[in-house]
Amino acid sequence: MKKRSRAASILAAAGLTLALIGFAAPANAQRYSVDDPADAAASLNDIYGLTVAHGEQRVRFSIRLDDLRRVSSAGATLFLDTNPLDKGPEYALGVGLADGTDYALSEVEGWRGVSAEPLHCKYTLRLRYKADIVNGWISRGCLGKPATVRAAVKMVDHFDASHVITDWAPAKKKFGLAIAPG
Repeated sequence: MKKRSRAASILAAAGLTLALIGFAAPANAQRYSVDDPADAAASLNDIYGLTVAHGEQRVRFSIRLDDLRRVSSAGATLFLDTNPLDKGPEYALGVGLADGTDYALSEVEGWRGVSAEPLHCKYTLRLRYKADIVNGWISRGCLGKPATVRAAVKMVDHFDASHVITDWAPAKKKFGLAIAPG
């Protein structure tokens, strides 16, 4: 049996520690992530994935798209379900996917808007064209500090008005797993 040097043991322990840290879940949020197949390939804005992290202060999200461009006729809506006893989402964050478009968080009932007025609370959204990602966060206070959050995202592309393209993640009018704040 070969005896290990002290330096080799320290290096092995450090490597194991780094590996375990890399696999550890974030301490400040519970996370849900889903990949979406290329099922709306006729649109440059085909949804590739959705990630939602429910933290103590904020609900963060990231929507990955095939080819996000500054000139676009598409939009996306992130739906959030904060009441598992009520069918459908309670909130929707809508955004145009073109440069210069705005975004707004509003209350919804059964996948439809309740009011045209956006909510006046803390939330933000950013279109990252080089990375093909839409990401942002919503204050938990905006959402009534829910015990859990489930999310779904819908993209609608009107490039060809005779053939509107719609894509959902994880599936049409279906939410991902409920996640509690971490």
